[in-house]
Amino acid sequence: MSDLPPRERTLVTLAVLLAVGCRDEADRLIRRTLKREIVSIKDASETILHLALLLGVPSTLDALERLSHSAGAIPLTFFKPSHVRGKKTFLAVYGEQAPIVLKRLKAVSSFLPQWILRDVYGTVFSRPGLDFRTRELVTMTVLATQGLHKQFLSHVRGAHRANVAESEILHWIAVAQNISGRDLAYAKTIAARFLHGTS
Repeated sequence: MSDLPPRERTLVTLAVLLAVGCRDEADRLIRRTLKREIVSIKDASETILHLALLLGVPSTLDALERLSHSAGAIPLTFFKPSHVRGKKTFLAVYGEQAPIVLKRLKAVSSFLPQWILRDVYGTVFSRPGLDFRTRELVTMTVLATQGLHKQFLSHVRGAHRANVAESEILHWIAVAQNISGRDLAYAKTIAARFLHGTS
């Protein structure tokens, strides 16, 4: 799908490369696209910071350090946690499913809903610098490579709410499969069922 915006295409590809441990290839992609001004260092750093939610802090720190070697100082700024902002972002992702998800989280631990709303969605997921659509594409695509079915479906729904077309969702699953070398047929099936109203 070459008609996808180059910035978006680069950032989602970067996320998948990092998710599957292709760090050198991710470095080359960043150097090439920074040089061509397809993405900014802020775009790349915000995408990498977002990956802390999906890949963990050590991988994120490694990727940010590698980015700084390629591009210099990284313009990340502190973003104060906000429960209100987190709830708004959470609702944008989960829609009518939000109360059900929060109830499921609370059944695991009463701590989880507050942590998810304030720290995950109110701090990282709602940071300025990346639009909601790009965050959902990054999240959905990385979750596909990780085989996290429930979370993947939630973010297919979120991507759909962010006006990501069915063809784009299926395209990114195919890209993730191609980059990762993993069979993501389950992801295609889950996405297709949702998109066709059967899940």
